[in-house]
Amino acid sequence: MHEVGIADVSGYVPAYRLDDYLTRETASSPDVSVPGPDEDAFTLMWESLTGLPRVEAEGPVLLRVPDSDIETRALVAHARSNGVLGEPAAVIPLAPDAGAPDLLALAARLAQPGLGLLVDHRRPAGAGAPATASAAAAVRFGPPRVARVAAVAARHTLTFDRWRTGPAPDQQDARFVEEALVAVEGDALLADLLKAAGRTTADLAGVVVTCGTRLRGARWAKRWEVPSVWQAGGGTGGPGASAAHALLTALDRLRAAGPDGAVAVLDLGWGGGGAVLTAGTDAAEKPAEPAASAARGTKAYGLAAWHGRATEAPGPWTSPAELWREMPALLGPTGYRCSDCGGIGFPRAGVCELCGSFEVADRPLRRTGVVATHSVDHLFDSSDPVQMVVVDLDGGGRFFGQAVRDVPRRLAVGDRVRLVLRRLHTASGLPHYFWKVDLDG
Repeated sequence: MHEVGIADVSGYVPAYRLDDYLTRETASSPDVSVPGPDEDAFTLMWESLTGLPRVEAEGPVLLRVPDSDIETRALVAHARSNGVLGEPAAVIPLAPDAGAPDLLALAARLAQPGLGLLVDHRRPAGAGAPATASAAAAVRFGPPRVARVAAVAARHTLTFDRWRTGPAPDQQDARFVEEALVAVEGDALLADLLKAAGRTTADLAGVVVTCGTRLRGARWAKRWEVPSVWQAGGGTGGPGASAAHALLTALDRLRAAGPDGAVAVLDLGWGGGGAVLTAGTDAAEKPAEPAASAARGTKAYGLAAWHGRATEAPGPWTSPAELWREMPALLGPTGYRCSDCGGIGFPRAGVCELCGSFEVADRPLRRTGVVATHSVDHLFDSSDPVQMVVVDLDGGGRFFGQAVRDVPRRLAVGDRVRLVLRRLHTASGLPHYFWKVDLDG
């Protein structure tokens, strides 16, 4: 393994949480982040990519998406058409149950620094199934500005859950997790990591653990002689279920620990994988910031919305030829500018809608602006009325579209907003993505 650093990182955590009734009925943690009805694996990935500096060419892209109804290369193609992802040297899919340590271990063995994408997105198996947290993390490997990967390790052992009575593979008995996975595999893996990194438990700010059930953090912090043990994503799901959450949590705690900080990450199941991260060069130059909040003004899923996610209805028919012709410009978003009158319009057209001139050229549009007017559509086929918004875009042009489903309040005239990519519907087996309007900040 050669030294690998994390140069840039960006993450996204959806705003929805389950309401009190569903938290009890599904035996889920109340802080589990659930994607909005118009969010999916690609939109989560897109949100995380928007926070990274744009480059024209990427190294190898390491991509792990556990639950997506479109292929891995289709996810990359959508991101390329949208402009948030440079041309990758290669696309390397990771196993659906790969954890954050698996991503770091593979990155440490590549000759060329690349881009790592972890998406936590699993659709509910049914109305009563436990919820697993959703999030996305994008990390660009290179100079260790954010963090250094000091050590990676893995163990592969036959750890059977002898207390399991149900068929679900991700509903492990809490006794098994604590007595076998954490007490045996966790102890051994942490010892291997510290030895490889040349560190002791006294050097750690804490340990981030994913293991399939909620742990008593104080107990394990005392056993491992570390200040804190954190669980990412509410502690539910099998191996790798909260990989993005785990990596974001580790980097967040590492930043708070300061220039001498170190954090271990353990992903336990059939043995486990682990990594030790140490503070990057930016930690010495920037003061520690408070841990970022996981959600902004969260909204709660009610029973009807949860049932709707568990059993998604089929959408209308669509034309693949139309998607092929129009989608690249719509995902840009790309409009036009008239050479005669200077007018800017969207979508792209061959004739200026203001003066009728044919002297028009493609023009990329800004994705921020101000609400010009709005209305509420009570006839659209949706569980809730849909707010329709007209936005005066910065740099010219107007956009007309829906407000996002998880906006904290109704948008008003004069609000600063941004365009975010969301799934409109699925039709003929093909996903339709388009821009929606969200509050800016």
